[in-house]
Amino acid sequence: MSESARIINAITGETVSTDIRFFVSLEDFKDFVCHRWYIPYNQLLILLPYGHKLKISTFKECLRSSALEQFEFYVYDRRLFSIVNQPVEESSIAEHRYKIHNLLSSYVKDCMIDGHSTLLKPMNSPLVNGDLSPENLSHRTITSLLTTNLGWLSALEIDVHYFRALIQDCISQVNEILQCLVVCEQYLKLYCYDVENLYNSNVEFLDQLLQNGLTSKWKKCYNSVLNQLDGLDGSLQQYVDKKLLDRNEETLKSLDFQVNSKLKVIKGKLDSNANLRECIGSEVAKIRNDFTPNKAEDKLENAMQEKFDELVENTRSRSREFLERSSSEFTGSDTEEIRNFLINIKNEVAAKLFTIAQSLFTQTEKFQDFKLKLQEQVVMTFGQIAFVQVETLALKKTLLEDCNKDLELYQKFELEFAQVEDLPMIYGLYLIEKYRRESWFLQILSHGVLLSADIRKIMDAEISCRSKWTKNFGDIASIFRNNLNSFSDIEDFDGMFKGGVKKMEMACEEQIEKCKWSLEGTFKFIEGYMEKLSFLEVPKDALDILMQNLTEAKGFQIVTNQSFLSQELVTPSLTQLNGYKARIKKLESLLYEAKISDPGYWPSGILHTSRFKPFHNNVSTVSSKITLNSSGLLEPNRNVNVVKVLDMEREMKNLRTQVEELHVNDNTMRSQISAADTKVSDLELERSAFKETMLNLNKELSRLTEQEQNQKKDLIGKQSTYQSQLSHIISENQALLQELGKIELKNRKLQDLQTEKEREITRMKADFDSEKLTWKNGLNNLEDENEKLKDQVNSLKESIALLHESQEKSRKEEAIPQKSNNNTDIVTLQTFNKSMESKLFEIFSSDVFILENIGLLLISDDDKHVQIKRVKGLKKGINQSILDDSIQVAQLDVSVKSPVYHSIKSVRDEIEPQEEIEKHRLLLESMNKLYDDKLYETAVIKRFRDIESLAKKLTKENKKKKDTLEKFQNEKVTLKNLEVGDLALFLPTRKNNSPMDSSTSSLNSSFSSVELSTPPPLDTMPIHSMNKEKVKKTRKRPWVAFTALDNNTRYFLKDENEVTKGKDWFVGKITDLQQFTADSLVNNPYKLETNTVWFQVSAEVISCQV
Repeated sequence: MSESARIINAITGETVSTDIRFFVSLEDFKDFVCHRWYIPYNQLLILLPYGHKLKISTFKECLRSSALEQFEFYVYDRRLFSIVNQPVEESSIAEHRYKIHNLLSSYVKDCMIDGHSTLLKPMNSPLVNGDLSPENLSHRTITSLLTTNLGWLSALEIDVHYFRALIQDCISQVNEILQCLVVCEQYLKLYCYDVENLYNSNVEFLDQLLQNGLTSKWKKCYNSVLNQLDGLDGSLQQYVDKKLLDRNEETLKSLDFQVNSKLKVIKGKLDSNANLRECIGSEVAKIRNDFTPNKAEDKLENAMQEKFDELVENTRSRSREFLERSSSEFTGSDTEEIRNFLINIKNEVAAKLFTIAQSLFTQTEKFQDFKLKLQEQVVMTFGQIAFVQVETLALKKTLLEDCNKDLELYQKFELEFAQVEDLPMIYGLYLIEKYRRESWFLQILSHGVLLSADIRKIMDAEISCRSKWTKNFGDIASIFRNNLNSFSDIEDFDGMFKGGVKKMEMACEEQIEKCKWSLEGTFKFIEGYMEKLSFLEVPKDALDILMQNLTEAKGFQIVTNQSFLSQELVTPSLTQLNGYKARIKKLESLLYEAKISDPGYWPSGILHTSRFKPFHNNVSTVSSKITLNSSGLLEPNRNVNVVKVLDMEREMKNLRTQVEELHVNDNTMRSQISAADTKVSDLELERSAFKETMLNLNKELSRLTEQEQNQKKDLIGKQSTYQSQLSHIISENQALLQELGKIELKNRKLQDLQTEKEREITRMKADFDSEKLTWKNGLNNLEDENEKLKDQVNSLKESIALLHESQEKSRKEEAIPQKSNNNTDIVTLQTFNKSMESKLFEIFSSDVFILENIGLLLISDDDKHVQIKRVKGLKKGINQSILDDSIQVAQLDVSVKSPVYHSIKSVRDEIEPQEEIEKHRLLLESMNKLYDDKLYETAVIKRFRDIESLAKKLTKENKKKKDTLEKFQNEKVTLKNLEVGDLALFLPTRKNNSPMDSSTSSLNSSFSSVELSTPPPLDTMPIHSMNKEKVKKTRKRPWVAFTALDNNTRYFLKDENEVTKGKDWFVGKITDLQQFTADSLVNNPYKLETNTVWFQVSAEVISCQV
């Protein structure tokens, strides 16, 4: 069987040839590819030529196609597209080189390690350093030199052929990699082409909707057509919600702008992606131009290979000739000839052969480095392709989700507007349908009247027939049934109609009159409606449709097969009558033949019987049968002959029928035999094809077996490598132990820090609540005090005005003697003014003290304008932070720092014993500046708002710290006394898990679950062997939770979902915990000490080895 499929690796260029019919399904084919190149199943991407993705339907078509066709499959690992980078005109690979090398490390063969070749260089001939002087050349020396040189020739020949094969493989693989890059570019173009088609379809759909919207005249139809059309229930405008349509129209305008904006943005991004694709295309073309192998070098290498083979063959043949001679045959001339031959090899042949080998070795290294650079460029280009595909995918998602929703809403609104224009025609169709249904109901009622009349006739005829039969045969038939005169079935049938058949007929006649009146009214209304439509701006097509439907409704008639509708029967045509006559004649001839064949219909005397036969075509009565059998007047010969003739004719017909059936069966059997012969020949062909298939399968099986053996050998070599890595793993485990100790110490510190922070948060919250309450109470008190101060200031202003007036009068009337009562009033008023001035100063001092308690300082600028500023540190020297009744002015002087306050206080102290009114007035004006323009109230309120914002900020910071502490609490790993909800570190156990074989030290108990004797599992390179199931079974070991501080308790993982597969460790959250005691074999599956308490836990993976 020929190999019909070539599978090509996109990064290594390797190819595998196989037969596509070896694989039953696409899943089997993908499994084969994944095992061949160690690609994870979920990371596999297979493309066909021209960039199409391999699907199930495509694979089935390949299976059904001819075996002579050749298929190519290009295999990609999706991880090669992980280095996503934006395409640019001159891309640099330097910044991504480290990632690319790490990614290619799993694909590059062992012959290239860290960019350097591991090939062994060819060695020069040992004759180059040999002494070929005549005195040293004996027969033994010559034999040794020739034999050594032949061995060198063979080794050098093997190296040269190996280098040549490597060069050819590299050239072929480079060509395949370039082809895979082109196919991937075509895949990107197809993907972007689909998205561009989707965009074009959305634009075309929007254009269609826009064209429909431009031709829509729903408002004109609403105002000029629907307003003048009246339906059965009023104007047609009542069926249209104009306000809703107006809102939808406004929404449609904004929606149109929104959709156009989105499509313009998408168009710009598509153009940008197209530019990026052009950049990728130019990059691919450049890569193909730079990395396409030169054929001239291949010709030169072929010439070198031919020259090398020629020199080797000549040297080998002459060396063997000399070696075949015995020592006795050697003469002096022979020795000189051999010496010249060896000198020629040393000076010329060896140098030429070594030069050719060295040249091929250099070419091999060059091509390997050439291929590696190509792979780097290809991975870089794959990342650019992935970038464009991700951008295009985002655009596709936007088109499918956002734009489609907007267009559906757009279409919905346009349909609503179109329905307004279609409403006159739809309503006309509704009226016509109403007319048709009323016509149908009228015809049904008419049929009901006729049907009830016909049923009554049938029932009366049946009753008459039953009465006659009972009258004739009732006397004898009464022995079979007592009540032969019963009409219960007829009464039951009549009862099926409510009130009987007669009542149904009367009800139908009553409904007919009503229905006729309604039908006539509907028809007149339709005529009027159609007449109005003809004068309005309604399309002519709509009027034609309504007229056509009205004509069909007027001619509507129900279809029935009943025979009682005599008045509706159409007179049969002449053709039907002739057909009926022909059928009647045929039936008459058949009836005549039946009568002739039946002796019961013959005239009396032919069979000498004149007994009357009451039932034609029925079985004779018992008496007639007895009479016929016992009659001795019959003529046996004549009667028997007639019957025999009839029987023979019947038998002949049957025999003829059987003969015809046998002929048909014979033909059928012959055709079946020929078909069976064809099947046999086909089966023989299939059998030979099956043998050939089995032979090919055996060959494939032997090849796979050999490949598996090679993999075994590779596995043995890798095991030795793993043993060398074991010491490194042990050191890493010790480092992990130290790191776990540090983590434990860090967790303790975090717990202490968490406790301290929680206390601090609680204390800060309590302080904040108490301080907030204090400030609120203080603010309320200040607001009340402020209102009182305003009233007192107003009263003081009035008193000062009165005081000024009284002082002016006293000055003018100083010379005039006053009465004793006026002097008394002035003294009283002065005393009152002094007390009010003192009270006002106390209020002023208290307000200044309050301001400084909340961090505000009363100052004045150069222009003597009073200001209130925020100053930090004012509360440090104040003993009492809130205002109460115990504070006195004397106590305030110690802590108040306001220069304005001290200046006003000094002025008051100076004028207190004096009676100068002007200075007192200036003092009051200075104190009143604090309350002008609501300076005091504004400053206090602003300060309290700042305090509230600060409190909110502190609350947010506390909440953030609390969340951080909760996060630390949730992420810490528990190391002892595990419970449900705790995080734990899970590790695999050793092969021997018995505690009898393990040490009780903390180190051993901490890492009793770590397996140090075997290497970690290979995730990226699965190994297949003949003993696969056995290996899996030996590797299945239980996992336990890491407990560094508890040596006696074991927590074994219940791994039902195989969460440990492919992992060295993982951190999991415990979801279930079950306690067991190792007191029996059932409760001791892990061979623990008797009565040891252990736990079986279920866990959910939180983090693991990547």
